[in-house]
Amino acid sequence: MVFCLNCLRNALKHFWCATQTLHLHRRGNMNNQTLQRISKYSLIIIIVFLHYACTQNTTEPLQSPTVSTDKSTYASYQTINISLRNDSKSTAYFYHCDNRLGFFIEQKVNSTWSENGSVAEICLAIYPSGEKAMRPGMTNADTLMLADSGLYRIKYRFGSQPSNTWADSAMSNEFSVH
Repeated sequence: MVFCLNCLRNALKHFWCATQTLHLHRRGNMNNQTLQRISKYSLIIIIVFLHYACTQNTTEPLQSPTVSTDKSTYASYQTINISLRNDSKSTAYFYHCDNRLGFFIEQKVNSTWSENGSVAEICLAIYPSGEKAMRPGMTNADTLMLADSGLYRIKYRFGSQPSNTWADSAMSNEFSVH
């Protein structure tokens, strides 16, 4: 079990308060009924905090992987090199088709981004597909060629669990094709 440090610290503060209360009682500054009430409530608070500390999920939120292209301007049909890197401390999960991570190509039209296509997002049954784990520090390289001029970006969908590979999106830098 992983303890939440803040919760444990709070529980220890309450424990310290309870021990101070016992110290005051020993000096005769409190009657038994007050001491029992304070001790009972302190114990309940300690148990609640420790239960919370033991059950709290301490996995940090998944930081968005870094997506980038090797340049910001390309000629029509020029190879676009795409780099995906998981810089977080958690594993990210992506959909794949035949071991190629799926991504979307978005194009900016009239100041609005819209999906213009995808790669490895639709997979024929003859190819292996599913979730692919990308552990912290791992990178994935891919390439793409575009024919039409415009302003583009790449969007990878990912998740922090194998069952939710579409929970979040990681966007590349904008790049233009002329």
